[in-house]
Parts: sequence; structure tokens; C-alpha cells
Amino acid sequence: MHVNPILRAALEPGDAVAHFVIEDFGAAAGDGIESGIAQAGDSGAQVQVAVFGNGEHFGGRLNTALTVFETRQNNVATGLLDPETGNPVLLADGTQASIATDGVRTRGFEAEVQGVLLPGWNASLGWSHYVFHDSDGKPVRTFVPGTLVRTFTTWNPPGVLNKLTVGGGISWQSTSHTTVATADGTTELHQASVPLLNLMGRYQVTDNVSVQLNANNLLDRKYYVLDEFDNTYYGPPLSWAVAVSVKF
Repeated sequence: MHVNPILRAALEPGDAVAHFVIEDFGAAAGDGIESGIAQAGDSGAQVQVAVFGNGEHFGGRLNTALTVFETRQNNVATGLLDPETGNPVLLADGTQASIATDGVRTRGFEAEVQGVLLPGWNASLGWSHYVFHDSDGKPVRTFVPGTLVRTFTTWNPPGVLNKLTVGGGISWQSTSHTTVATADGTTELHQASVPLLNLMGRYQVTDNVSVQLNANNLLDRKYYVLDEFDNTYYGPPLSWAVAVSVKF
């Protein structure tokens, strides 16, 4: 039996609580190294330590949340490297083989702030950061951006325009990289940090009907979405969507 002891500390104004949770995880085997994926699911022996902090301030006008954590996990799929050359081991189809890795450590935090700046004006900010290492301290899962920042704001004007809500925000992710197959073997594909601008507008036609326009990736930034199995593709381009919401 695999157990996952978790230490959780819930911090609230005037109160603090800590408790342990023991859970059983069954190992989820993959297809084996012969098919390109080692027997490495996302379960196995885990140890997770997390501290949670949540707060409500100024009569609910400001809310904050913070999670700081460290996990150590076995049976995680990571890219297989040649022990002599350090180069990725490739399969017949050119993709990199994977192997089950024990002792993978993830450290990071997630923070969020949201609140009312002025009557009708709301804003939020989220920031998360992760670092992945194997038991020897070497970086793994480098295809995952280590830092994500998201901010968004909405404004509902008073008076004759009070049925209109407009908003906008920016999502930013840090650099990432992975090894991909080429005709000559492999190459290291790097993705620079990416900011994405998103806008929205909503009009409340009646109490039960509203129309909303969303614009995503307004600057039409081109970027790769990377993973460890050569599934590398472009992220979504500039897109527009109109939705009509009806309440019954």
C-alpha cells in the first residue's frame, strides 16, 4: 500500500488549524518502456507538505489566498537519457522514450488576490511558481512553464451604462523547453516567455438575457505548447466568441 501523509495548516483570521491526512494510492502502470512509455503513472508513493492561508479583509472588499507546498513522488514518467552520452533515447518513431523516476520533488506556491478597487471596479491577480527536480537535484519536466501570472479587471459603469460590463487581463507564462525529434536526431526546442492579452464585454439586455463578447490572445502571439512526448503544437491564436446567455 502506498500512503500519502499530508500536513495541512488552514490559517484564518483569529484561528489556525493543522491536521494530518493519510490516503492510499494504487500505482497506475503505463504501457512499459517497449511502447515508449515507462510504467509511470502519476500515482505511487507520495509525501506532500502544504500550508494554506486564506484571508478576508476590509469587510470582504479584499480576499487573499496562499498555498506553499512541497511534494515528493515516485513512479513519475520522465525522459530517458543515454547514461554515456546524455542524449535522449529515441524510439523507432523518433519520439523520446520515458522511464519511471522515483523521488521527483516539486516545490512551489500559489497566491491569489482579488477585490473591489472602487464601486463597480473589480480586479484579481494570481501568481504560481513551480520547480521540478529528480532525486539527484536535476531539473525534470522542463516543458512545464515554471511561473504563471494572471491578472484581470472588470468595470461596470454607473448611470445609463450600468448594464454594460467591460474587462481585460493579461496571462503570462515563463520560459520552457523540451527535446523533440528531427530528421537528424533530436534538438532542444525553447519557448520564450509569453504574454497573452484577453478582453471581454457583456451587456445585460434584460434581467434574464445577456450578450457577451470575448477576445482571446488579442495580440495574436505565436507560441508553442510543449510536452514530453513530442506533442508540440502552436497555442491558440487570436479568437473571438459571442455568447448569449438566457436564464429561465
